[in-house]
Amino acid sequence: MPSLTGVQAMDELRQKVFEIPFVLVSTANSGTEDYTKRGAMAFVNKVDIGHDLVIAVFSAALGLVCVRAVLRKGFQSAEVA
Repeated sequence: MPSLTGVQAMDELRQKVFEIPFVLVSTANSGTEDYTKRGAMAFVNKVDIGHDLVIAVFSAALGLVCVRAVLRKGFQSAEVA
């Protein structure tokens, strides 16, 4: 999104009382734990989008936090699909 980051868009929609299971997509692996603490249900790196996006969307729809394998190293706080 040119004018907002994914986290900013998520925060803005939540302020408007939209309860959406957000799947964030980025080229950066940093911030994953913060994204899930702020309410994102899944995070997919753009490099892995062809394989991981479908898994992330289904996991988020089921209410499961999904952080794919390349990001799991060091991720401690949430259930990982």
